[in-house]
Parts: sequence; structure tokens; C-alpha cells
Amino acid sequence: MPTEGHLSFLPQDDTAVTTNANTRINLNFFINNLNNYSKIKEYLANKELHAYLNIANTVGNQAFILKYKSELGDLTNFIAEQNKLSPKFKIKLPALQKAGGFITTRSLEQCTAEAVANYKSTLIIGDNILTLASGLGIDDMAIAANCQNLVSVDNDEALNALTEYNFNLLGLKNIVRLTQKAEEFIANNSMVFDAIYIDPDRRDGEQRQLKLAEHQPNVINLLPNLLNISSQIWIKCSPLYDLDMAQQEFAELEAIYIISFKGEVKEMLLKIGHQSDSQIKIFCTDIGTNTIKTVEIDDLKIPILADTLSGYFYEAGASLVKARRHHAYAHTMDLKLIDKSVPFYIGPAATLNFMGKCMAIKATLPLNPKQIKLYLKSQQLSQINIKARGVKCDIPSLFKTCGVKEGGEDFLFLTPFKGKQMAIHCELLQ
Repeated sequence: MPTEGHLSFLPQDDTAVTTNANTRINLNFFINNLNNYSKIKEYLANKELHAYLNIANTVGNQAFILKYKSELGDLTNFIAEQNKLSPKFKIKLPALQKAGGFITTRSLEQCTAEAVANYKSTLIIGDNILTLASGLGIDDMAIAANCQNLVSVDNDEALNALTEYNFNLLGLKNIVRLTQKAEEFIANNSMVFDAIYIDPDRRDGEQRQLKLAEHQPNVINLLPNLLNISSQIWIKCSPLYDLDMAQQEFAELEAIYIISFKGEVKEMLLKIGHQSDSQIKIFCTDIGTNTIKTVEIDDLKIPILADTLSGYFYEAGASLVKARRHHAYAHTMDLKLIDKSVPFYIGPAATLNFMGKCMAIKATLPLNPKQIKLYLKSQQLSQINIKARGVKCDIPSLFKTCGVKEGGEDFLFLTPFKGKQMAIHCELLQ
């Protein structure tokens, strides 16, 4: 099994894979007729796919389809899809993309980002792990780097073909991937696992569902059987899932992890166990480009209100806001509230390890579009980031009125302060 940790063991060579073989594949068969599973694996193992993908990336999808449609048939659609997804693929799953893995539109949308999966693999530990509704298997790849055996179950045979190809590509020999519904696997299972991780599908057709009872599989119904074969159950939930709902639905809830990546909440992770006597622990984690910060806050005291808008400006991280722990966290950092309705604070000095943003205040002015326009012009700013909390403001119209674009290291925070609507110009600290 891999021993270098997470996905860092992936190949670093960017050399394109080429071959002289000609392969003709009917993509409709590939997608819709999945009885010949071994044949699909043979197609995916054909290195010619990478060669054609390199061509599509060079000439563009339209030119590629026009030139190769008659030769390759519907395979051109598959290659064009891979090429179209490549930019998002590279950002969300850089190691897998670099290694030459394959994905689908839906699996890329729904899968965990590699950085988040690597963090979760530090929580979901044990020698023998079970994952259910495993999707593209990004969590599997990270968890498998730290366990002996991992059983991965998903009922999508086509996706499983892609996933097995990716696992083999990465040299992951300790994962067994099964094509089966979670309920069927559990009903016939006799094994015991150190931990179970489940990522239920939040879609019913084209509709997104928030309640776990409406997900597939239904983890509420499945939970008693899961607790019979493992002492810890981990459930991935949508970032829209509510903390109060989680505490109502699970009597055995032990902990909630709210995970944000680069300032955006990506998921809630529930830890279910056999005991519910102790208070539920809530952890907030912020994953940056090169940093991971995690806090647990029990004391829910809030800061006092600020008297003036001077010093340094603080914006609480997204996971803290989702957990409704932003005021309590600011209190632990000895900051002052700008207003009870917003996650903005004032401090006399810069604290660079703050979970969120710490910025130097450049100026404060009334929330008046004309005054803001004149001020930005006087500062010779052509771009700025604008955030409004606790006030109503048409931000796209404000950008248009001020003649500036979004971006850069400057921020304009629109917020209430002492009963007035204010604009605070801040500069991000390096």
C-alpha cells in the first residue's frame, strides 16, 4: 500500500502517453449498456485515450470532433467531455488530473476536493474501513493511504469502471470496489469495520434534497445496521445542512465538523457513535492553500461592541459563521464587535493566525454610491472586492456605478455600525 501519505505519491512526470494503436469505441454503449464490465475496463486501460485527449486539448473540442468523429464515433464525445472538464478537474483534483485519471461531469461536481479529502483522512482512521455511496472515490484515495484495507461500495457501474481505472493508475492496491447498493451490501455483510464513511447522494433526479432521510441511501434507516458493524460512522452532508437538524435526527451524534476550503464551506461531516451522553462537539476547520486551522469552541460569550472603526478589521471564516461560533471565536481573540448582525470585528493589532481574514483599515465612509465612487477614484483603484452583510445593497450596480471590477487585494465591507450604514475600505495583509 502507499506509504507517503495522502496523494503526494502520484507521478510527477508530465510526459504525454502516446501509442500507434487505433481504437473505435461506441460511447452510447459505454454509457448505456454496462453488462460487459470487463470490456469497459479494457477501453479505459487503452493508452490511446490519453493521446486523443492531448490532441483535443491542443486543437480544441470543435476541431477535434470535426476531424475524428468519423474515425472514433461517439468516443469523441467522451474525449471532448474530459477536455471540457479539464480546467475544473485541475483545480479540484490536481493530483488525479496530473496522473491522467478520468472523471464525469456529475462525479466532478459532487466529489470531495482533494485537499478536503486529505484532511478528512486524518479523522477517519482504522485498519479496515468501509465507504458507502463512494462516488468518484476521492475520499477513498485519501483514506486508503492510511489504512490496511478499504471496501468501497457504489451502485453506479460506469462510474466504478472509471474509479477502478483511477485506483490502479495511482497504485492503490488496498481498495476493493464493489458495484452494489449500500442497503444490499449491509444486508449481506458479515464483516466488522473500524470506521464507516458514507456520502449519500443528495439528488432525486434533477432536484437537490437537504434532508438525510431523502438521500440515497437513507442513512437514517440504515444507521442501526451500521452501528452493529462499526463503532464510528461518518456521514458527509451538504454545506446547506443545518446543525440543529443534525442534532434532531441523530440521537447518537458525537461531533460535527464544518469544513471550509479557501473561504467557502464545502461540507459538514457528522460523527456518529454509540454514546450520546456527552455534549456534542462542534469543530470548525478552514483549509487554505498551505494551511489548515481547526478550532473547537465551548464558551459562547460574545465580544463587546466597538466604539470606533480604527485599528485592524477582521472577517470571521466561513466555517465559524456556519457553526454560529463566529462571535464566540472573536471573543477568544479579544476582538470587538462592529455589529451583532455581522461577522466583522475590530482589533488594535494584527493577528495573522486568525481563522478568516485580517486586514488593515484604510478608510471609512458612509454607504453612499456617489461618495464611494469619488473615494475609489481618488485612490486610483480599478478593482476591489465588495462584501455586504447586515445591509441591503445591489453590489453589481455598485460596481457599475463606481466603474471598478472585482478582484485585487483591496476590500470594501458594507456593514451597519452604531445605527448607520458604513463602507470600510481594507487592505489584505500578506
